[in-house]
Amino acid sequence: MKKKTLLSILILIAFTSCMKTKTNTKKTTSSPLNGDTYYGGSGDGSSSGGDTGGDTGGDSDGGHGDGEEDGVADGGQTQDYFTIGNISLHGTAGLNRFYPNGGPLWSSSAQLSSSDQGIFYTNSKFNVRVRAQDGPGQNTNDSRGNKCQYIANPYAKLTLDLCVRKSTGSCIYTQTFSEVPVGQVSKVKEFTIPTTSEPLVVEVLGVKWDYSCQDYVNRGYSASDPQLNGYCPMGLVWDTSCVKFDIQFSTDYTKDFPPSAPRY
Repeated sequence: MKKKTLLSILILIAFTSCMKTKTNTKKTTSSPLNGDTYYGGSGDGSSSGGDTGGDTGGDSDGGHGDGEEDGVADGGQTQDYFTIGNISLHGTAGLNRFYPNGGPLWSSSAQLSSSDQGIFYTNSKFNVRVRAQDGPGQNTNDSRGNKCQYIANPYAKLTLDLCVRKSTGSCIYTQTFSEVPVGQVSKVKEFTIPTTSEPLVVEVLGVKWDYSCQDYVNRGYSASDPQLNGYCPMGLVWDTSCVKFDIQFSTDYTKDFPPSAPRY
């Protein structure tokens, strides 16, 4: 699949309710502020299903392909679904040096530019999935501009807590994408759309990995040992470490994930 230029994203800002998206050549582009990448087309895993505001997932999603399949138009759309790629974040376990005041670890309203907010306009459809990636390189900056000082730990799975909200106020709908293997996508979450005339906001509330459990097992512990509750099968990422993942979503103005992509 071809990657779309950032121009295709900017086009959506000026949308109207009867707007038809235009086809552009896909191209990966980078934010000038961090290492996140934004492109239309295939990307991360997503999750779907009617959301009542408290869905936390829970069961392991497993892997559901590499997330590179073509989108499907259900209303004449030509723009493929969007991917916010290469989001990297420090963990919170330990001294929690990078989020001392709490709040989301990553927010589309804060970490993306104002000109990118138009991709989050939608009236009836907002389907999301995530894709786990290998950790970022040593001495690269995370998506908030903090340096990942150490060599990435070789985790095999990530669990991500995501929230969807209006441009003002707190989280309305949440979803946990559990135990997503590196290089694979999660199921698709079909979020309920809050009533708003503004772009939606997507936030990452928490991230876990399996590396803490792997580390203990490598030292001779059993993953089922009660002492490892909170570490196995998944535990909070250390604040000295960084992880990386993609968020992918479809809206009224983009193609949707194909029916073959499993939903919650």
